Amino acid sequence: MTALEKQHAWRSTTTVCPRCAAQPGSHAWPKSWLQELTIVDGIQAVHGVLCRRPSCGFAEIISLRAHTTPAAAPRRRRWLRDAFAKRPGTFVLATLVQGIAIGVLLALA
Repeated sequence: MTALEKQHAWRSTTTVCPRCAAQPGSHAWPKSWLQELTIVDGIQAVHGVLCRRPSCGFAEIISLRAHTTPAAAPRRRRWLRDAFAKRPGTFVLATLVQGIAIGVLLALA
């Protein structure tokens, strides 16, 4: 069997729910700690905080970012190197023509 990647994480935070704390009489209730939920779909990761008290319904996304994958190494364009390898005479001739043209322009100036 192939093991699947972990797609979500759930943990309790040390933050009391601000909506529950603002309600009158909440000091008599047991503390409702916010829960942090992380969902990864392979492209993006969403981090949100939720209150699990049924009467509250507090939910907030705290970050949305691209899934952390190692950055690909920059690809170098090899087209000029490949073209020179195929037709070196053309590049030598072009270099000579440009050198002569620049020499003529400098001589006339």
